[in-house]
Parts: sequence; structure tokens; C-alpha cells
Amino acid sequence: MTGAEKTFRRTRAELLGSGPLCWEAELVRCCYDPEMAPAVSVYELPEFTVILEGNGFHRVMDHWIPCKAGDVFITRPDVPHGFFTAEAGTVLQMQRLWFDPSDWFSEEMADPAHPQYCCGVFSDSMRIACATLTEKVKVDVLGAMDAVILETREKRDRWHEAVSAHLTLLLIMVGRYMGDAIKSDTVTRTWQWGLVSEVIRRIDEDMSDPDLTLQTIADGLCVSQSYLSRLFRQFTGQSFSEYLRSARLEQACRLLRETDRTVEQIIAHCGMRDIPSFYRSFRNHTGITPSRYRTDFGQKNQGGTIMV
Repeated sequence: MTGAEKTFRRTRAELLGSGPLCWEAELVRCCYDPEMAPAVSVYELPEFTVILEGNGFHRVMDHWIPCKAGDVFITRPDVPHGFFTAEAGTVLQMQRLWFDPSDWFSEEMADPAHPQYCCGVFSDSMRIACATLTEKVKVDVLGAMDAVILETREKRDRWHEAVSAHLTLLLIMVGRYMGDAIKSDTVTRTWQWGLVSEVIRRIDEDMSDPDLTLQTIADGLCVSQSYLSRLFRQFTGQSFSEYLRSARLEQACRLLRETDRTVEQIIAHCGMRDIPSFYRSFRNHTGITPSRYRTDFGQKNQGGTIMV
């Protein structure tokens, strides 16, 4: 980090105040620019963040980590970091949660130097742990976060024990899922992140091309397809084909919500050729058919916008 960068520090007292937890539903509009020196924040407590919508970058120290909807980040205390959108005029929507482990966990799980700190979600000397969640796991994780927030708000009988249990479940759930997808500081080298970032950029820009493959991207980057494939899975927790399919389906969802295009036009726009397989994939991704999705979530059926 350069001396010109601004760093904002938030202490435990500032984060929690008189409450037991701090949570925020945040909209980020500041755009990613590796040539600039953007402001970052340092928090005295561990932070749990889930990206809900959009794509961008999570800056941790001097590393720019690509992030998108479905990514989860758990950051140790006192690590300078910040979130930024991928492009100007876009928004990155997040759900964030800060807590003091000593308020909720045993001595071992509250000790930053102990391997079981925060239920052991951090490996070795990692400053962050992160991965891309499947839709099902994301729903479960957000459900656990909502349960923590609800118990904290309502403070019903034995609420403290309930919050402790939900926090423990949340960290264990994500820790189990991460597995090989955990990203440590030892592998977040700028060049590797740059390669993964370029793959994601190509997917975002060229997903309408039905012939888009990892091989063609690897050829343009002058690296082997097998190396790029391993690197991509290591940093995103998904294979290239899984990520591409998910990106195309999310794009199809957006077009169903926001346009009057036919399903056939949307399939073509998203780079998919096979209509029957699109219907199967869409139902697996959302749990409903494209026509039902448009009926339930299309703009004509939205009576307003709720900001939280």
C-alpha cells in the first residue's frame, strides 16, 4: 500500500456501539482502478461479507481479488481492505456482519493465534478466507445470517445462546464448503489474480459467443489451458464451465426481469444453443421455469423498490 492511500479505521466501540453485533446491507459504487489509490478500511473485528449482486473487486492489502454475486469473504481483524465495482455506473450489493468472537465463542475460538479461531475457518496465517458459493449454499448462508440478525434484534428468551449457535453454524457451514476453494495470501499474487480477472472479464463481455472456451482465452493469455483451469478453480471454487453456465443463467434471469425478449432470443443472447438443456439448467438454477420466473419477478410485477 502506498503512502497516498487513505485508510479508515473502525474500532470495536465504533462498530458495535452498545449492541452485540453490527450488520450492514451496503451498495458500493466506487469503481475499481488499479492505477489509483482508493480508500480502504481497517476493522478491529472480523468481518463476514456475502456479495448479493453485481461483480467487482475486493482489495486486500495490495491484491485485487475478483468478486461477484455468490462470493463470501471472511476477513481477519486489522486487515486493510475494500470493495469496488468492476465498471463505472454499476453497483455491488453486499451483506456484511461484524462480531467480537470473545462475546460468543470459547477462549480457543476467540483467540486469533489459535487454529480454531472463528471455528477454524482461517488456515495457517491467512488474512482472508473466501470462496464462491453455489445457489443452495448461498441461500443457507444468508438464512443463517438472517437468523443471527433476527435473534439480535428481538432478544427473545435465551437469544444470546441462539446467536452463538447460529454464528457457529454459519462459520462451520462456510468453512466446510470452502475446502480447496480457500484462498490464502501465499497464492494471491498479482499476476495470478490478473489471469483469473481476465477470464472473468472475457466471460462478462463474450458470454453471448457460444464458442467461448477456456482454451481460446488461455491461448490469448499465452498460458496452458490446464494451468489456467487449475488457477481458475483455485480462486473461484468453480470450474470455468460451471462459472460460465452460472454467468449465462444470471444474465438470462436479468433479461427475463428487465426486458420483453422471448426465451429463444434470450438463449441466443446468452450464448446457449440447446433450448431443452437451457430449460433444465434454468430450473436447476432457480427452482422454477423461465416463464414463471418472468411472471414472478418481471418489472411489470414489481410495485416498488425497497432499500435496506
